[in-house]
Amino acid sequence: MYKEKKVLAMIPARGGNDGLKNMNMREIGGKPLIYYTIKAAQSCDFIDRLIVSTEDQVIADYCRSLGVDVPFLRSVRLVSNNVVMEPIIDEALNFFKAKEEKFDVLINLYPNAPFKDKELIRRFVEKIPDYDLVIPLFGHRNYFWEENAGGLQLMIDKTRTTRQQTIKKYEELGGIYAYNLASERWRGGPEVKVGYCELDFHDSRMVNSIYDLIILDRLVRLPKSLISDLLKNE
Repeated sequence: MYKEKKVLAMIPARGGNDGLKNMNMREIGGKPLIYYTIKAAQSCDFIDRLIVSTEDQVIADYCRSLGVDVPFLRSVRLVSNNVVMEPIIDEALNFFKAKEEKFDVLINLYPNAPFKDKELIRRFVEKIPDYDLVIPLFGHRNYFWEENAGGLQLMIDKTRTTRQQTIKKYEELGGIYAYNLASERWRGGPEVKVGYCELDFHDSRMVNSIYDLIILDRLVRLPKSLISDLLKNE
């Protein structure tokens, strides 16, 4: 519980994936990818319930072996690559509603972002009282282009300059989302109040391809103190 708010954490982990087959059970650092998110969530004393949402029995059995509750197997209709997160969240909330168990905050923890930890997750929970939804962002100063009838054009920085002078852009990366369940606006829409936590380069990394898997397999073996020192001296 966080400041009298009951917190549910959910790890969405389907067996299939549109980018990488069996992604959540692929090994990095000698452990399945989902292991790192489970351990991070289990370290959070402010989380009241931790569950995994999956349709895959292998994933369910593995998570249960680590002491994580998999209270139901996800509906087949929610397994498609085209399914967005909202109905998956609703399935979990409706399950608990039927048991007359209510939560104030939902933390969604994507298992393909393995570098989250207790303090990073806490930052999202701390912000949720002021917002309907809190999302993870990584800020950078790269150039973005778009192609239209007139050819290629810069999207934000209308003229080229030095990289340090470009407008800072934010990319949605990091795999942690906080939802204020007291407000139906968490579902989106024009009136939704969105907050964000800015993640550094390392913490925002996610696995979406074999390339990512290879790189993060190396990184997860390094002490976080070393990673922090490397980022400071970039």
